[in-house]
Amino acid sequence: METIQDVVCAASHLQISSALALCETFLRDEISLDNCLYIMNLCTTFGLKQLAKEATDFIAKIFQDLVQKKSDQILDLTWEEFLPILQNNKLNASELQIFQTIVQWVEHDREVRVYEAKYLLEAVRFPLMTWEELHSEVLTTKFVLRDKTAHARVSAGFSYHSTPLMHHLCQSPDSQVRADTESLVIMGGWMDEGRTAEVLFLNDSLEVPGWARLANMPVARAWHTVVMMDNFVYVLGGFAKGVLCASGLRYDPRFNTWMSIADMWEKRYEFPGVAWDGKILALGGSGLGKDTAEVESYTPDEDRWNTGTPLPRATHGHAAVVFHNKIYISEFTAAITKPNVIRTNNCDITCTRVPVTESPFVDSRTMQLVTQRERATPKDGSSTLEMPITGRWI
Repeated sequence: METIQDVVCAASHLQISSALALCETFLRDEISLDNCLYIMNLCTTFGLKQLAKEATDFIAKIFQDLVQKKSDQILDLTWEEFLPILQNNKLNASELQIFQTIVQWVEHDREVRVYEAKYLLEAVRFPLMTWEELHSEVLTTKFVLRDKTAHARVSAGFSYHSTPLMHHLCQSPDSQVRADTESLVIMGGWMDEGRTAEVLFLNDSLEVPGWARLANMPVARAWHTVVMMDNFVYVLGGFAKGVLCASGLRYDPRFNTWMSIADMWEKRYEFPGVAWDGKILALGGSGLGKDTAEVESYTPDEDRWNTGTPLPRATHGHAAVVFHNKIYISEFTAAITKPNVIRTNNCDITCTRVPVTESPFVDSRTMQLVTQRERATPKDGSSTLEMPITGRWI
């Protein structure tokens, strides 16, 4: 490692691509907590863009350890070297920790860096800090408030917290969780000991992927439906506290918190929900001793449910998926599609049958429906109904 810079410099100057490739392999194999910042800067200097990106991702992953154990190396970075790390979407730190590290970096050479801090502050996602953190940490840091752009972004962070129900309309790059991959999450359900409020997600960032806990739901719940829209998770209906319910919850992954939303008009379980055209639709299900065909749509910014045209028949245990801007509902023997446009309160919906080549299942069962590249695939059922814009369910 002591001579690698000389080797890279010579190979780069002489344009010996095979030697540069060997250097990249060596650096990739040797990267560690102790040398990752050095390797990142070396690769940036000599134009090894792919390895520089990999080094930045590595730094982002171990950022908290780096701050705790190698803070002197971070404090010695120039703002140009520091900025790509702070902008990384995989940065493993809270926005408060990121902000505090920037403050430490400024104080390390305040006379010069107080004027450079504005570049680093652009990387802080202030809406992801809590109201208390903004008030106690950010507003007490004078060099932040002296910069008009930073001050405006801090104000936007406060505004974000003032209207929780409008969060889905206030999304911006600053309000996005730092993550480059989707997560698999399990919410509640039925266990041997009964209903559970546990929420688990599959943490595949570890060497050995495993399940980790998120904030529990306020109440244990089972036979509910889960819908994701605008990077919020909605839990609807099911059984809670031993009774069938119409209540709903919204989970915010930005703060790992739950809040209640308006109740549906009808209590139900074993029903699908989908996000479509800025609304959440609850489709059929089982109610108080009987199945229902009722369709309801939820508008988040109004926190209100409206009723729509019922399904052609009452059903439960079915599945639904959005595919090419249509909603496909799979029953025991059929699937139904929904049109490109729906009017809440007065939904006029028409369906037409689509031929299906697979043979029907001979037994009734609950189902799931998935999309696979350019095809919607019912996991049960024998036929599909396609709905153009003009009409009603059939």
